[in-house]
Order: sequence, then structure tokens, then C-alpha cells
Amino acid sequence: MTQPSVGGAADTGGLRTLAGQTLTYALGGLAYKGIALVTVPILARLLAPDELGLLDAGAVVATVVAILAGMGTEQAVAWLQPRIEDEHQLWGTAVTLVAAGALVLIGIVAIAREPIASLLTGDKDLGPVFVAAAIYGAVMAFTAMGLNAVRLRATPRRYAIASFFVVAGEMSVGLLIAWQLTSPVLAMLLGWAAASALVTAAIFRLHVPRLAAPSIPVIERLVRFGAPLVPAAIAWVVGDVALRSAIARDADLAALGEYGIAFRIATVLAILVTGFMVAWQPYLYRSLPSDVLPRARRAAPALIAVLGAIAIGLTLLAREIVELVAGPSYIGAVSAVPALAGGMVALGLFQLAATLRGAIAGTRVVALAALGGGLVQIVTALVLVESLGIAGAALASLLGYLVAAVAVTWTTRLVSFGADGAWLVATAALVAGGLGLAAWLMWSSLEIRVAATLLTAIAAAGAALLWARSTSRRLAA
Repeated sequence: MTQPSVGGAADTGGLRTLAGQTLTYALGGLAYKGIALVTVPILARLLAPDELGLLDAGAVVATVVAILAGMGTEQAVAWLQPRIEDEHQLWGTAVTLVAAGALVLIGIVAIAREPIASLLTGDKDLGPVFVAAAIYGAVMAFTAMGLNAVRLRATPRRYAIASFFVVAGEMSVGLLIAWQLTSPVLAMLLGWAAASALVTAAIFRLHVPRLAAPSIPVIERLVRFGAPLVPAAIAWVVGDVALRSAIARDADLAALGEYGIAFRIATVLAILVTGFMVAWQPYLYRSLPSDVLPRARRAAPALIAVLGAIAIGLTLLAREIVELVAGPSYIGAVSAVPALAGGMVALGLFQLAATLRGAIAGTRVVALAALGGGLVQIVTALVLVESLGIAGAALASLLGYLVAAVAVTWTTRLVSFGADGAWLVATAALVAGGLGLAAWLMWSSLEIRVAATLLTAIAAAGAALLWARSTSRRLAA
């Protein structure tokens, strides 16, 4: 099948459409992750820091299971859908792959539950918690597939609504369990799985097409594109596990809880990254080959500017945000916010360049870059966490994302010697300098930090206006 060009002849129209879809998908991400962030103040008061740290460890295992069970099908289906005639066979094959992977992984975690618990917490008796996490991760894989069907076959608004119902169900059940039980972590994970499964079943009924029998050729195409994305995603999870394990080993579960709060604050940026990628991937995969690189180059500076401005604002106001979200007992989380926020900016650049690479030359380089970044996180964590605590863990996270982002950006030629390349380099330099200054001002008076936040917002708006005018003039010429 031919690949339609999204956005028509006028690329500015396509980018405006992409921006609008990004905002709507980000609202969906706000529902999916933002409501979870809003519930942090309640969880932080219902759970002790060590229980919150254990819950985070379980969530990491669930994420690993979801990624492995998904086998990269989320992006692979988005890439293959415009290139295949029978979408019923495509979805039937993808569902079969995910179901088989989920069953195998639950069995593996059940068998290895004690070593997993010892590695992540130092207590093998917590093994049942991670079996529950594996069950939740299997459900997460199907939820991701259902939401993928919504974004590809419905509207951004319906994606936002579906995401809201998933997270609302999970959080309602989780908070009720945390309120009623004295040792709630295992029950919370199972409750999340049950609530998510109910909503996911409704999403499948409404948005997933009738499933046909799986096809070996379709399996091969899905695996060829999606399989390299699995180690790419796992690399970040393994890196995060290494960071959290180092904190638990060199500090304690209370410090792990503080890191979890800082990480949740930084996920405000991850919401925007997710919203952009949900809109960006179909947009780019359906573009004509000649349009792919120019469109990526034009979008990159705006993405980095928006993420960078928010990262600077989060850093400047980190003290107040931590106290509001989690309370004074978690104030140590403040030290990890600047580097974690900077890491999310680097992750945004990596995701954009990774999608570009997948559209023009496959996904193997993406996997290698992510593995390299994850290795950097693991190695640097061994040194930085012992000397700097959770701030060192956050710095190790940032370094890993930067290495991967630079590697993929270089191989895709995303940075050019033209105007778009100059905009990207200048924007990245300003964001780096602004984050460094914000980290320096973190402990100054609130008045100074609020003024700096307003100046950042004004500067970002001005830069966005100049970029938009420059892009419009060049496209018109």
C-alpha cells in the first residue's frame, strides 16, 4: 500500500495539526499519569516511605513484564498498519503475540520470585509482591494495545477519555485498599490489575477490530520492526532498577521513597513526551519518505524548548512541589528533581530521533543506543549513588539519557548545518544553561524563584514565536 502524507502539501498545517493532537494526547497522558501524580499526597500519607519504595519496586517489575509482553507491537502496529491490507489479521497476530508473552513472563516471575525480591529489596520473603506485579504488568500490556487501537482507529479525544477511565479505576481501587489494609502493597498491585482489566476489556470491545487468525508473515514483520524496541525500552527500565537498587543498598527504602517522589514530579515532562510521541509516530510513519527528515528537524527545537522550560520551572519550584505533593518528610526528594527533569528533556529528544530512525532505516540503532544509555546509568550509579545519594542516582539517569539521545540524533542527521540545526543546538544549550542556573537557585527565596520561573516562561514564549516565524518564512520561500 502507498503511504499517505499526513498534513497535506502545506507542512505548517501538518505541524499545527500535530501540535493540537499532541495537546489532546498529553491530556490523555495527564489522565493516565497526572491523576496518579495527584494521588501521591494521599499515598504518601497512607503508606510509610518503605511501603512506597516497595510499591515502586513492584511497579518497575510490572513495567518490565508489560514491555517484554508487548514485544514492541505498539509501534510496530502503527508502522505496519498503512502497509498491510488486512487489519483484522494484523490485530489478531498482535494480540496473540502479547498473550503468549504475558503467560510466559508470569510463569518466569512466579518461579524466580525470591531472587527477584532479594535483588530489588534484599528480602526474599517479599516474592509474592512481585508475582502480583507480573500479573499487573501482563494486564498493562493489553491496556497499551487497547489504547494503541484508540489512537490509530479513533480520535485523540477518545484516547484521552479511555486513558482517564483506566487510571481512574486503578487509582480508586488502590487508594481504597491502602486506606483499609495495614500492609497493602500486594493487594494494591492485584487491585490495579483487576481495575485495569475491566476497563481494558471495554476498550477492546469498542475499538479493537475483529481479530483474525495470526499470520506467520505478519508475525515476522511485527517482530522485525518491534523486537529491537524491546531492549531499547528494557534498557531504561534496567537502568532505573539499577538506580533504585543502588539507593536501597547504599541508603534505605525511605530514600527510595524520596527518589520515587522526585521521579513522579519529573513525570510531568514524561506526560508531554508521551503525548508528543503518540501523535508523532503515526504522523511520521505515514509521511512520504522525502518529508520525514525535514519534518523531524522542524519539530525538534519546539519540543526541546517546551520540555526545557517546564523542566526549569519544576526545578525552581521543587521545594514547594515536594511539600505539597508528599509533605515535609519527603523534602530530601528535592535534590533529585533537577537531574531527573533534565533527563526527561533528553528522553524527549531520544524518542523523537528514535521514531525518525525507525521511519527511515529500522530500529536496530535505537536499541543499541538505548542499551548504551542504560549501561551508562548502571555504571555511573555505582559511583554516584554512594557519594551523592538520590541526587547521584538522578545524575546517573540524566547521563544515560543524554548518551542515547546524542547517539541516535547523530545517526539520523537530525542536527543539520542549516537553520533548523542551529535552532536545535541553540535551544539545547539554553535549556542546559537554564537548568544549571535553576539548580543553583533552588534554595534561594521564593520571590527570586517565582521571578525566574516567569522569566523562563516569557523567554520560551518569545523563542517559540521567533521559531514559528522563521519556519513559516522558509517554508513560504
